[in-house]
Amino acid sequence: MTAATFDAGAAFPDDRLLPWPKVRDLTGISRTTAWRLQKAGDFPLPVVISPGRVGWRESEVQAWKASRSPRAALPKQEKSFLPFAERELRPEPAARSLPLTAPPPPPAAPPPPRVAPRNGRKRPSSDGGQITFDFG
Repeated sequence: MTAATFDAGAAFPDDRLLPWPKVRDLTGISRTTAWRLQKAGDFPLPVVISPGRVGWRESEVQAWKASRSPRAALPKQEKSFLPFAERELRPEPAARSLPLTAPPPPPAAPPPPRVAPRNGRKRPSSDGGQITFDFG
């Protein structure tokens, strides 16, 4: 998929070249979607105007837009103006029966592993309420 080169004497002499923001506004699709459609051959290729600048022929974009088939309209549901008590009610689905036994409790978490000091020395036991500052 490459962009077509600009030819001033092309078949569309009065056709405007649209920048991407105008194409996006006309089509309502993202740049990525346009790129994917171009790879599939389902969207007009851009025309190279100058290095780093491209545009899309307005007639090609309009023709692509016209080729999209509109979605089939969903059938309208008639609104009922009858009081709720007089409306036809749909039967409710049968409720599922729940088991009579309680589910088993989740397994208990294992106790955290004991971590040995990094330097291999045993930590001195602290006396009653005395605080130790062992940083080693």
